[in-house]
Amino acid sequence: MRISWLRHRFGLLAAALAAALLAAPPLAASGRAAEPDPWLDATERYQEFLVEGRLDRSRIEILFSQVWGRLEGMTLLFVPSWLSDQARAASDSLGVIEYMDAQVAAMRRTGLAAEIVAIDSEASVPANAQVLERRVRSGEGPFCLISHSKGGLDTLEFLLRSDPATRDKVACWVALQAPFAGSPFADIASDIEPVRWMARELLTALGGSERSLLDLREDTRRAYMETFDKDIERLAAGLPILSFATYLDGPQLATLPTFATSELMQLLGGGQRPNDGLVPLDSAVLPHAPYIVAQGIDHNMTTTDTLVLKNPLDRVALTKLLLALVLTLDET
Repeated sequence: MRISWLRHRFGLLAAALAAALLAAPPLAASGRAAEPDPWLDATERYQEFLVEGRLDRSRIEILFSQVWGRLEGMTLLFVPSWLSDQARAASDSLGVIEYMDAQVAAMRRTGLAAEIVAIDSEASVPANAQVLERRVRSGEGPFCLISHSKGGLDTLEFLLRSDPATRDKVACWVALQAPFAGSPFADIASDIEPVRWMARELLTALGGSERSLLDLREDTRRAYMETFDKDIERLAAGLPILSFATYLDGPQLATLPTFATSELMQLLGGGQRPNDGLVPLDSAVLPHAPYIVAQGIDHNMTTTDTLVLKNPLDRVALTKLLLALVLTLDET
C-alpha cells in the first residue's frame, strides 16, 4: 500500500513538473556559473583513453596498474545522488535498475575496500555532510571520495566544514556531474507552488526534507559558491580533486529520457545551456580544481544501468580512469 501511494504521489509530481516546465519562461542568465578556467581543463588527457568515442579498457588498465601503489590501502567511499535511495530500493526489490553497485563490486575485486555511504539521499546537504564526517572520522583512512550529482554538494560541504584531522584522512575526490552552481529544474520546481507542494509531500513521505530540493536551486548554490570561494580554492590547493562534467549532443537509446530534459533545458535557456539532462555543463565544474568535459554522456550513465535502456558506457573503466587521473594530473 505504501509503495502504491508513493508511486501515485511521484506520478502527480512528475506530471505537475512537466506542465510547469512547459509553461516556464526562459531561464535568467544571472543563474549561470562562471566560465571554467581553461588552464584547469584536463579533457585532452581523458580523451587519450578514448577509441572512436569509447573508453579503451586495455589502456585504462595499464594506467590503473601504474597508480595501484598509491591506491592500495585506500577505502573508496561512493557518495550517491538525490533520490538515489529509491533507485537502490528498486534494484534490491525488482532488479530493474542498478545504481553504483557494479562499480563498488568491481573496485572490491581489485582488492580495494569500497562502499556506498549510507546517507539519506532525500536529506539536506548539511545533514548528509555530517553523515560523511562521521564515516570518515570513524575510519582509519585514507579515503578517496567518488560522488555523484547532489552527493558532490554533500561532499563539498563535508570537506569545507570538517575538522583538519578528519579532512586529512581524505586523499582524493572525484565529483561526477555535481550541480555545484545548481540546477534550473530545482528553481522551477520550488518556484511553482503546486509543484513545490507535491515535492514537499513526496520528500517527507520518503523520510527526507524539502530542504534537499532548495539546496539544489541556482540562486542558493551561486550564493554558496561565492561565499566559500576562497575556502574552495584552499581546499583544491591541498587535495587532488577532479570534476567530471558531461553534456548530451544528440539522442541515443540509453539517453532518451534525459535527452528530452536536456533539450528542454536548452529551450528554456535560449539554446545556450549545454547540459547532461539535469545539470548545466558549467555548473558541474568545481572552481579552482581540474575538470574533464565529456560529450554524449547523460546524467545517469555514469552510475546507472537498467533492464530497459542498457547503458553503453563502461562505468567500471570510467571509475578506474578517473581514479588514476585524479592522482596523476599534477604530474603532467
